[in-house]
Amino acid sequence: FHVHQSPSDDSEVPIEDRVATLAAEGIDFAVPTDHNHVTDYAPAIATHHFEDFGTVIGVEVTTWDPNFGHFNAFPYPRDEARPRNGAPAFTGRTPAELFAELHALGPDVLVQVNHPRLEPNIGFFDLTGFDPVTGQATGGPGGMYDGGYDLLEVWNGYDLSRPTFVDRVFQEWLALLENGVRVVGTGNSDSHLVRYYWAGYPRTYVYAPDGARDPATILTALRAGRVFVTSGPFLEVSIAGSLPGDRVVAQGGEVLVDVVVRAPAYIDVAELQVFVGRTLVTTLPIRHAAPVLQPGTVAADEAPPIVRYQGQLRVPVDRDAPLVVRVRSDMPMDDFLGHRAVIPMAFTNPIFVDADGDGLLRWFPAIDAGVPQPAIDAAA
Repeated sequence: FHVHQSPSDDSEVPIEDRVATLAAEGIDFAVPTDHNHVTDYAPAIATHHFEDFGTVIGVEVTTWDPNFGHFNAFPYPRDEARPRNGAPAFTGRTPAELFAELHALGPDVLVQVNHPRLEPNIGFFDLTGFDPVTGQATGGPGGMYDGGYDLLEVWNGYDLSRPTFVDRVFQEWLALLENGVRVVGTGNSDSHLVRYYWAGYPRTYVYAPDGARDPATILTALRAGRVFVTSGPFLEVSIAGSLPGDRVVAQGGEVLVDVVVRAPAYIDVAELQVFVGRTLVTTLPIRHAAPVLQPGTVAADEAPPIVRYQGQLRVPVDRDAPLVVRVRSDMPMDDFLGHRAVIPMAFTNPIFVDADGDGLLRWFPAIDAGVPQPAIDAAA
């Protein structure tokens, strides 16, 4: 949901080459997001005869005068008769005006805040002086921050090997969620090159029925938050069958969280964490054999298993809150990713827990308050 090619002024990657790099990395669905230029992957996909590669048309609005950040919009209408294929105006606006204009294009349009803290001087949170913990903004002309976006790029590829930078935005995303803001967390490469900044690292996995890759299915699931983000580990989390983005009801002040963590032999996964709102409530070490960097150098029974953890965690929840799971390790994947100190990490989007069972969750419209929600049997 954030990748560049030659229509961007700062990329020389031909569109056909970009689509090839995405497919080579196992990406099934991608959105072209060039700086103030509307781009379509469909012709390149047809050239490569990729029959199962999903896409929609997109754009990255790179604001200037005033500069308040970079924002992706997709699906976006392409008009070859207009400059830059009909990209929206990127000067002389406020965030509220821009977000409103983008959403006015249609009910399926998603707006993503890119790299909210990335230097130099291009992060939306930095430029507007926004503090997700307090919800207050102090920067920009007239206090320019606006919350009218759908997705937040929690993990950007330029921070791939900077875990402390990623953790800051991750904690701020948790603060937004805890404060009642429903925004989907994503991870994207923001790749402008073929080498070094690889497309697909990190990446966002979207739960789609039967692996469907049609845009309507993918974007509906993305909007709902049926998503996890990773640099390698595969993370599946549910509560009584409910997935990230869903609502569940706690019983007896707790929920039972089912977790499955998978990884290939060369990736280390050392710790599982559960957050309720911003609070880290559970930390579980994952014990296993050391990673195998060279296949065939150890016996199969000495290598770490693909399934690193599978179990059910009893998690206390004393208030209505979003529940997020993260796994990580401090052992970098240097032999796989070119000695760049990229650590294995994955996190889910939240499952929203109704702690008191009143059916009211501030992350959802009040009109939906009466929708039946699954009860969880804490004794199961």
